[in-house]
Amino acid sequence: MKTKTTFLLILFVMLSACGNYRSSIPDVPVYVQRNLATINCLFPGNVWSITSPRLASDACGYAGILLVCAFDGQYYAFDMACPHEAQPSKRIDLPDESLNATCPHCGEVYNLSFGLGTPSLGICDEPLRRYRCTLSPDGNITVHR
Repeated sequence: MKTKTTFLLILFVMLSACGNYRSSIPDVPVYVQRNLATINCLFPGNVWSITSPRLASDACGYAGILLVCAFDGQYYAFDMACPHEAQPSKRIDLPDESLNATCPHCGEVYNLSFGLGTPSLGICDEPLRRYRCTLSPDGNITVHR
């Protein structure tokens, strides 16, 4: 019985902590909708970035949005601002073929291959800010907060 109680306590603390995550990247409006075929982001390893609005409805995050079709076949969207730099003018570079994106200012490398955006060098202590992706049956993807 003690093990079950301990497990439930740990689970409660973990779930509570998830809601309290604070990013160095500020909360800003995020909303972009595009057709996946049009932006050529259909297959694992494909990426697409938007750094300025194309439509009146676009809200491109703090420093732009990086959409990734990760190696697990899922779509993930990240703010392009490096959390270590935390400035909209200091964007990460587009990722390489291994889906590692580097900040040209601090040198941190962020792994995007399975949608986590985690830093790998230890320069930064937080992942890239991630946004939600919603797919529609007609091939459109919406990136939003």
